[in-house]
Amino acid sequence: MITTVSPQGYLCVVGGGGENRNDWSDEPYAWFVQKSGNGRIIVLSAADETDWIPQYLVSLGASYASNLKINSVALANSQAVADSISSADGVFIKGGDQYNYIKYWKGTLTEAAIKAVWQRGGAVGGTSAGAMVLSKFIISAKYGTLSPESGISNPFQQTANIESDFLGMMPNTIFDTHFIERARQGRLVAFMAQLFLSGNSEVAGVGIDDRTAICISPDGKGVVMGSGAVAIYKADSLTTYRRDGNKYELENLSVQQLVKNWEYDFNSGTVSVIPSSARAITHPLATAFANSVYLTGGNYQSMAHAGTLSEIATKSSGGNIMIFAATAYLSQAQAIKGVLDGHSATSEIIEYTAASENDQALLQRINTAATFIFTGSDITGLKPLLTPSSNVGNALKTRFGETGVISAFIGETARLASDFFPDNLFSDQYAAYRGKMTVQKGFGLISGFSYGPLTYDNSTYHENRMSALIWAAFKTGINYAVYNHGVGTTSFEPASKLVYYRNFPLFLYDFSEATIADSSKYRASGSSAPRQAAAFDHYRISVSNNYDRVFSLITKKFEDTPTSVKEINSNPENFEIGAYPNPFNTNTILYITTPTETECIITLNSSTGEEISTVFSGIIQPGKTELNIDARNLPSGVYFARAYFVNGTVLTQKLLLLK
Repeated sequence: MITTVSPQGYLCVVGGGGENRNDWSDEPYAWFVQKSGNGRIIVLSAADETDWIPQYLVSLGASYASNLKINSVALANSQAVADSISSADGVFIKGGDQYNYIKYWKGTLTEAAIKAVWQRGGAVGGTSAGAMVLSKFIISAKYGTLSPESGISNPFQQTANIESDFLGMMPNTIFDTHFIERARQGRLVAFMAQLFLSGNSEVAGVGIDDRTAICISPDGKGVVMGSGAVAIYKADSLTTYRRDGNKYELENLSVQQLVKNWEYDFNSGTVSVIPSSARAITHPLATAFANSVYLTGGNYQSMAHAGTLSEIATKSSGGNIMIFAATAYLSQAQAIKGVLDGHSATSEIIEYTAASENDQALLQRINTAATFIFTGSDITGLKPLLTPSSNVGNALKTRFGETGVISAFIGETARLASDFFPDNLFSDQYAAYRGKMTVQKGFGLISGFSYGPLTYDNSTYHENRMSALIWAAFKTGINYAVYNHGVGTTSFEPASKLVYYRNFPLFLYDFSEATIADSSKYRASGSSAPRQAAAFDHYRISVSNNYDRVFSLITKKFEDTPTSVKEINSNPENFEIGAYPNPFNTNTILYITTPTETECIITLNSSTGEEISTVFSGIIQPGKTELNIDARNLPSGVYFARAYFVNGTVLTQKLLLLK
């Protein structure tokens, strides 16, 4: 149970996104105006703002509303400014940079004035960054924005900075905004892990989608309004968390996810109102794996996937390996075959086309192959294999069910291995918002699962990729979903029901405890259907970057890797990476230490994981190698250098560029 919240005023927490008259924002903003007694409202920011929000608030019933820009400590300590705020009936904080609010307002008369409005029962609201500063614990952005990919990989880095001594309207909470739009689930998980491990076990993480709000009354009860969902993360009796250096586990984090008209009691930590729009949800699919299944987190990269292919070559024990690719991705298949040839494995490339369906010789070879590999940076060319009339697809499905058969799906093709997979993710960057995603039947190699590769690959599609698996769970009742990314590989063993993960944290959603579900009824202009945002009365998240561990679907806990299984360590002994100076201005020296001569590719990546350039490609000599990184043409911010070695080892170094 969460410690009693007992807020003194009313709180309107908005997840960001543009407000519009006669649209999603009318209800929460009208609520805010009403709780301000339809009186005088001050709209605060640290930047120049238009008069649209004040005018909008007046149109919703406020007697008066005006902007007030406070962009210095001196101004924040002005008595006239403080008097203007403290005499208001409501205070609303605009979006922007939350650290500016902390930097300029913390410990000043402005902070005291906002608190005074709150303490006498007035209304305080905020959107985006302005919402995040209202919780006790604040994602400060002091050292830049923490990307979800970076946060889930290491919650203990400098960028994962938490402020806990500012406005503090909601005790034992941490708010995050633009939640699904920017795929921030992994980021909030990272902050929750950090807070739990520092002794704040009762904190509730509240992730609010864009164009969505949770409006909280003095009794601690909040109602969801708007177009999307609000996810509430907290620990319960099954939640555990561990840390070993920068390795961590967060096991069975409890989640309650709400859409419009659902209500949550922050005092009891329970859903207090479930509207009639909700329905019962069942889980008809058993959880099972078809023999050894390997699924990657990103499209084919020679160094990143060399270790996995080496393992597959060994397990195939001399049997034939069939590499399936559509015509557009034959170069990937050729590269994969080259790696397998290097391990003396027998393999062949299958260029799958419509003509393949009538190739009797191909069907015969499928019947005797030991292993099947699928590769491609989209699924269009291979998706016909899933149709009920596909001769090749049906032959493959038969073989997948046989003991000892190995399968691997690389890149976007990994979605096809699922029981059900989301589709139509890339026809429109707003596909989830506009109700355009579909859910298709996959090969079912991981029964009861849906799988999402390339989760953070392109920020344009963050909402689609993150919404996709949650939507699949809502539509089909699958038990589990796994998000993966980049150089990560997830593998599944059938007898033990163990999930192995390497080179990117396991990010597993467990929907099996959900009994009630709901979805948004909001339809944006021009949409095909309502926004594909789902609610569940309960589910769980487990996440870990400790690659010496596995996750058991029997115990639903992390366990030590069985001693009979040798997994590739993402940071083995005698391999090191570092940079100096760091932070740096224009240039830094990246150093790599290796025990032997080895082939290596080193890339420079943005904070969202997108590759910017190749720093090095070739042979690294044993010992220490120094490489110059020239960032004169890059803007200030967080970057990552990644080194991929031929044995599957991956090293990552965070870089902070300050100009």
